[in-house]
Amino acid sequence: MKELINFLYRFRNFLLFLLLEGICFWLIVNHNTYQRIVVLTSASSVVGTGLDMQNWVATRWNLKDENERLLEENAKLHSLLASQIRKNQIDDTVAFDETYANLSQAKQDSLQLAKLSEKFTNLDSLQLLSVSKYQLIPAKVIKHSYLLERNFLTINKGSKQGIEKGMGVITDSGIVGKIEAVSSNYATVRSILHIDYQVASQIKRNGINATTQWDGKDYRKSNLLYTSAKDIKVGDTVVTSVANNFYPKEFLVGYIEKVDFTSAKGNFNEVRIDLATDFTRLSYVYVIENQYTPEIDSLEQVTLEK
Repeated sequence: MKELINFLYRFRNFLLFLLLEGICFWLIVNHNTYQRIVVLTSASSVVGTGLDMQNWVATRWNLKDENERLLEENAKLHSLLASQIRKNQIDDTVAFDETYANLSQAKQDSLQLAKLSEKFTNLDSLQLLSVSKYQLIPAKVIKHSYLLERNFLTINKGSKQGIEKGMGVITDSGIVGKIEAVSSNYATVRSILHIDYQVASQIKRNGINATTQWDGKDYRKSNLLYTSAKDIKVGDTVVTSVANNFYPKEFLVGYIEKVDFTSAKGNFNEVRIDLATDFTRLSYVYVIENQYTPEIDSLEQVTLEK
């Protein structure tokens, strides 16, 4: 208290000056119309600018939570769309099951996805997955690499949220990888930018089968291996094939960038593709849950053991 009194006493003249200036300013503003309008206009501008800055900071501060909320909401809307469409196509499903009863479950899934694609031409790839037998689990990428030879991601969803080893991981632009390990609340993903990871693929235009495998050089590109076909063109779309249990058939992998039929390795062409997924901007992903994967894996294991 003593220090405050000393401070006021020391600057008494300056404080008195400020007080008189304030009184003068108040008298001028309240007794002159023009000055009052100028002050009110300036004050409104200052207050508006302050509110804009406050809103900008609050928006940026909450942007992360807002993105996660929108991702969850997007997944819910996909599920809602799926339930409505399924309700309207029960008869189609019954007829489909009767017609293709002799096919394996994996082939039935692929055929049904193709029919949905024909029927709902205005839906994107993620929406088509939602109306099929796949479920999408949104997740945030909390760590990832794309410059190593063996790249992985870590996502903020684990076994408590239904994540299991072997599930496929995608974005709305293309495939990302598959679940490698799972804890209660987190999971790691083996990226397609991993030199030991192969993805069964095909060219969408003509169904030519091949394998996508990264060579560890450019994170934007990969190689299409084990194909000797000559009907391959620059710009062709490369998608996943029916040989995958992790991804649905015909989900986007990339686009043919370069084909070399002359400098072939063995009997195979050298085919370079541009990957559809931009790994430098990977913030959120979807994990694909196929309820028939354990059944398919079990059946295939039994077949291999015979």
